[in-house]
Amino acid sequence: MRKRILAALALAAVAACGTDHMSSSGGGTPVLLTDAPFPFDLVSRVDVYIVSVDATTNPDTTTPQTWTTLVAPNRTFNLLDVQDGHTALLGETQVDAGSYAAIRMVIRTDLSSITMADGSPGAVTWPGPTTLTINALVEQPLSFTTGGSGNLIIDFDV
Repeated sequence: MRKRILAALALAAVAACGTDHMSSSGGGTPVLLTDAPFPFDLVSRVDVYIVSVDATTNPDTTTPQTWTTLVAPNRTFNLLDVQDGHTALLGETQVDAGSYAAIRMVIRTDLSSITMADGSPGAVTWPGPTTLTINALVEQPLSFTTGGSGNLIIDFDV
């Protein structure tokens, strides 16, 4: 049995500007959407320090609840090393039987960074001082049975 979650956990940069967009007739500030390609040729590393990956049976991540720690690697991973079908093992665990409806990843922002192709540090604005928790809802809960096995794959989009 193979478990798979593509929980598009995304590092995102929001940029305002550009002239190639739909115009607004209301005189207000337009809010635009695009899928700009990531400038991989300008970046040599995207290092993310992963503290833990946790799961819960409750899909409501806005309320206090019990999380089960699946793995706690407490180490840095270069996201550019896990492209094109490559994976990195975060750890292994025995998962308690149940249906898990949400996954969260806890990262240390003070130990995460971007390195540009010329070796200089990339500018990253994190939403918190040292810890960032990213929650992902699982559309179809992951059901684990006692003694079952499978893979849990987290797709972290750069």
